[in-house]
Amino acid sequence: MKRFIVLDPFGGLLEETDDVNAAQGHARRGQYVACHVEPEALKALVAFISEAGDNVGARLRRRQWKAERIAIDPTCAFCRKDLTLSSATIDHLVPLAEGGVDDESNWELSCQKCNSEKGRLSVGEFLERVTSARVFREWLASREPAAA
Repeated sequence: MKRFIVLDPFGGLLEETDDVNAAQGHARRGQYVACHVEPEALKALVAFISEAGDNVGARLRRRQWKAERIAIDPTCAFCRKDLTLSSATIDHLVPLAEGGVDDESNWELSCQKCNSEKGRLSVGEFLERVTSARVFREWLASREPAAA
């Protein structure tokens, strides 16, 4: 007997079913992922999702958010460097260490270099640091591709 699982887009388990038509219906609607899973693997996966709680969903939610933002504007919020899904990082506008929240209202896409340089600074502090004339020119030049 085949068993199918239906996951929501964030990795939460919605349904287990033996009905292939029901599983395929979820997948066709594009809202869910449905797949055939051997019984032992299904038990392990259900246990993993249950134990991981929001961790699985949070990772998938962050990746989906990045993909949606890149589709709108695929550049770093600070230096305007082009980003891909793999090169983009989520920067916290108000750093977590300074009391910021870890949700979409406090996220911005940035490149790894800007995210690292911003660190625990607020956006205002970071921009003040990089916009002084001399520092800004050096900072911007450091992002230019090397001449071949």
